[in-house]
Amino acid sequence: MRTLAIDYGEKRIGLALADTHGIPLALPVLLRSTPERDLGALAQLVEDRRIGDVVVGMPLNMSGTVGPRARATLEFMDTLRAALAIPVHSFDERLTSVQATGMLAGSGLSRKHKRSHVNTVAAQLILGGYLEARARAEARAAANERARIEREGEQVEEADEAASGPDAPWPEEKSDAT
Repeated sequence: MRTLAIDYGEKRIGLALADTHGIPLALPVLLRSTPERDLGALAQLVEDRRIGDVVVGMPLNMSGTVGPRARATLEFMDTLRAALAIPVHSFDERLTSVQATGMLAGSGLSRKHKRSHVNTVAAQLILGGYLEARARAEARAAANERARIEREGEQVEEADEAASGPDAPWPEEKSDAT
């Protein structure tokens, strides 16, 4: 399943796509227009690239609270969910834009070009973090399932031992004399 990451900015929408191997690839930035055009472009991208789910960076305050940018992002996510027939998730994106700016600092790009790439790099960071968190959650779920199966197996073995242990009743012997 391919996952699309979105860094929802005020002027630009950064996009990144996980390829079939889970590697975050940059897509061209989407310059914000009207909500209808933005949504139409994203819906077309989802259809063209056969995307299975979307993750949107959630710009929480450093305290973890929801501020004005996070509220706008939540509204955008609601609109996206209504328009797309695939799951839309959020992922904490605190400091991804700062990290992206730092990564672009030594790139040799002009200030204007750096600004236009920050959202795309931030989307790649969001996608990478989301995929890592999802892989950890899947590994935990698999480990929990293995532990559950092992516990059930031990319970079956204990029940078998109890049924055939020294205190177990002896099966009735058949007598040859009848």
